[in-house]
Amino acid sequence: MNEHEQKLRELIIDNPNLPVIFMVNSDVIVDDSYANWLASISSVKVGEYCCYKTRYYDDQIELEEEYYVDHEDDLKHLEDNEIDMIIKEQTSSWWKRAIIVYVDVPSDEEANDHE
Repeated sequence: MNEHEQKLRELIIDNPNLPVIFMVNSDVIVDDSYANWLASISSVKVGEYCCYKTRYYDDQIELEEEYYVDHEDDLKHLEDNEIDMIIKEQTSSWWKRAIIVYVDVPSDEEANDHE
């Protein structure tokens, strides 16, 4: 068991009521041929995530930037501090707490272990 797997195990034991979600790096998916791909755990943490327009976020700033781009016409006449306040008010309830497992492309060593 590697260090990330051990940490995941510990977080599940310490936080039995939290869901476990997987944030998969888009580089893991080679194409859309409905196949399976090998990946590995790159890190694990207890944190928050939310979904906005079919994309999942674990970073508040990224979400706020995306929200602004989508609502720029409605917000552009406001002062920056007003914009920040409105975006935070709109998005704050979207966040959910979970054990987040980050999945990435396996190292060459990990990939060769499975051949």
